Amino acid sequence: MTGGGYSFNRKKIRMYTYGVYGESTSTGHKATLQAGITAGTAWCVTTSTPTLVRKGGFAASGYNSYEVYSNAVRTDPTLAFWMERTNDMSQNISLYKSKMYMMKTFDVVSPDIPVALAIPPMVGVEQEVNDYNAWLAEVAHIEGLEFFDPWVTFKDGAGFWLPGSSKTDGRHPTDATSMSLGVVIRDFALSILPAN
Repeated sequence: MTGGGYSFNRKKIRMYTYGVYGESTSTGHKATLQAGITAGTAWCVTTSTPTLVRKGGFAASGYNSYEVYSNAVRTDPTLAFWMERTNDMSQNISLYKSKMYMMKTFDVVSPDIPVALAIPPMVGVEQEVNDYNAWLAEVAHIEGLEFFDPWVTFKDGAGFWLPGSSKTDGRHPTDATSMSLGVVIRDFALSILPAN
């Protein structure tokens, strides 16, 4: 006790922020990130905590990496998550351009920690997805980004969806998978942030 009152051991609580950049995998198969959040299907719904709060971001169904970059604005978050390549693949956009727009997005957004996330399995092009994720891990290492594959819980060793993890199109996670994915990403984010 000090001065007739109680002496509290006050612990400083740090607030961290993050942004989400990508396409329909991030929107929860809705048109936009905000629509997915409103519907409760975007993975970031379960990523946020009282000390890890979403701050901005842009994701839209059908958008390629250039379109995501074109809609990015500076928000200075602690972390920025990039999960985008599936539309680039279907639109025959080169790996060089995918990387360029990812890096340009990080430059615009200006996060403390840029994070490149692996993309999910896609039926019919599993090997191409595996090759891209391996390439992205190498790019992240070279460019000083964090890399994380949050899909390992939902796919087998060959890169195929585990039963029940994807929608019938074989290219999007179920709503339940998206919610679980958000928890996986949250736990990863908290593991690389400084302890309070």
